[in-house]
Amino acid sequence: MKQQKLSNMVLLMRIMILIVVIVELSEPIAAYFGDEELILMINDEVWRKSISDLATVDIFFVMGFIYCATAVWLFGVYQIERLCRLYSNDIIFSSEAIRRFKYFAVSLIIIAFIDSLEFFVFVAYFLARDIIPAAPDISSLDYLSLIEIDVLLVAILFFAIASVMESGTEMQRDTELTI
Repeated sequence: MKQQKLSNMVLLMRIMILIVVIVELSEPIAAYFGDEELILMINDEVWRKSISDLATVDIFFVMGFIYCATAVWLFGVYQIERLCRLYSNDIIFSSEAIRRFKYFAVSLIIIAFIDSLEFFVFVAYFLARDIIPAAPDISSLDYLSLIEIDVLLVAILFFAIASVMESGTEMQRDTELTI
């Protein structure tokens, strides 16, 4: 019964991983072909530009930066897939599982960092390339909303899970030595 529950959980996680991979790989492509607009408030006026209206080099920069975060996220998702492999082999408490939890947490921290910097990187790039006439109007509260605190909290949660797993692994090792 316990093994069946674990097998069902692994199957569900693998289905979710497949969905995440498909969505993550298609999202930037959809943004380009959907011709999404970049919209900023500059000098109290709305500035708009479609992604397709950018020069090719600018499109590559924007999409490249977006795909950096996507690549890191896919690395994190790969860690979850590796956990599924361990769990399907009934390996729960192991140094390998702990390492996968930590790698996933680190990938979340990197994603939070990239996402928090995205606005500033794009603004600096667009200013340097004379794509926008001036820096966008942004208040200090808007700056705070750019920080990905929710992603950082989930990363801390995964580090905590890894710590609990480490304790469980040590307890399991001690129990095996006692017997």
